[in-house]
Amino acid sequence: MREIILDELKQSILSEIYNLDYYNLEDTLKETSLSKVKSDTLKDYIVTYMTDAENKVINGDKLIKKYISKYKFSLKVSSVDAIYKFTNGIIYLIEFKSGSVNKEDVYKKAYDTYIALSELKLIKDINDSKSRVFYIMVYKEEHSDYNTKITNTLKKYLNNIRKNKDYYKIGYFEGYLFKESFACSQDDFNTFIVKEFDNEENI
Repeated sequence: MREIILDELKQSILSEIYNLDYYNLEDTLKETSLSKVKSDTLKDYIVTYMTDAENKVINGDKLIKKYISKYKFSLKVSSVDAIYKFTNGIIYLIEFKSGSVNKEDVYKKAYDTYIALSELKLIKDINDSKSRVFYIMVYKEEHSDYNTKITNTLKKYLNNIRKNKDYYKIGYFEGYLFKESFACSQDDFNTFIVKEFDNEENI
């Protein structure tokens, strides 16, 4: 079932940009969470991943390159890292932040991705987006502004995901562009969100 949904998503995207070369839009969650930072010697890069999940997604960077090629934008257009669509039509937009977070960057990716999805007819209009699109930013707790000792204590008592809507005011988009908009820790993402993907693919 999952392969059918993924293929439909790819074909609907590329029918809008008149490009049949849709094989390279696909990636894994792991690959979209890749982070490369310069080593202390500045001679090479340190490569890390925020998840090991192999669930198939649309790579947002690859999608936006094809989107730009159609509309010939002169300004820089950005995108979330991964796009996942469920069989019930729900769409998750996922942005991975392995280091420090730039609020302007987070907001721009939300707006740009929304506009791209609209232009590519993956969402009908603002009301459609507010009924079924979720914007999720995944961060490492050591880079958050919150006391990790407190959050780690809370984790022991909570059995579901902690949806942080105050983190860089990401909850601003909820009910405005998306049905839900929140940040969550890397651990919570791998525990709860990835489980949703696994359940979806086992239907």
